[in-house]
Amino acid sequence: TTEEEKPVLISDTIPEEVTKSSPDQELPQILVVEDNSDMRQFISEELEDSYVVSTAVNGRLGLDAARESIPDLIISDVMMPEMDGFTFLEKSRLDPLLCHIPIIMLTALSTDEAKFKGLETGADDYLLKPFNTRELRIRVANLIRQRERLRERFSLDRSQDLKEITVSSM
Repeated sequence: TTEEEKPVLISDTIPEEVTKSSPDQELPQILVVEDNSDMRQFISEELEDSYVVSTAVNGRLGLDAARESIPDLIISDVMMPEMDGFTFLEKSRLDPLLCHIPIIMLTALSTDEAKFKGLETGADDYLLKPFNTRELRIRVANLIRQRERLRERFSLDRSQDLKEITVSSM
């Protein structure tokens, strides 16, 4: 796409707290949870040609947005006001609606402890800022493709057994 064809991410009529770049539901949906407006817009613009991109300015609003849209993938910063990325990640992993969604954590915290904490809490991937945009795009595509393969595999394996499934009170 040329610069003229790119949709505007944030306009005067759309609140900055939660935005959506396109209504095209055929594309996978990505939620970007990032408090820095320049970084949020940069990531969104890098991905919006291949994905429907929604954004939130902190973890609290990100959880609300994720529960509402159930995105295919979430990209979250670690250091944010109101709810940091680690808390967002932990709450996402405990939420039955969100626990299956791949999450990529972005951070300027380059310590091994921060990385280990993110991975131990359930992050699927962890990128240090500044990051290479090509690497981000590849990691996003790989995680979405991997989840799609799992969905297909699960549906093929289970379609034969549907008649045998019983419903319990649980």
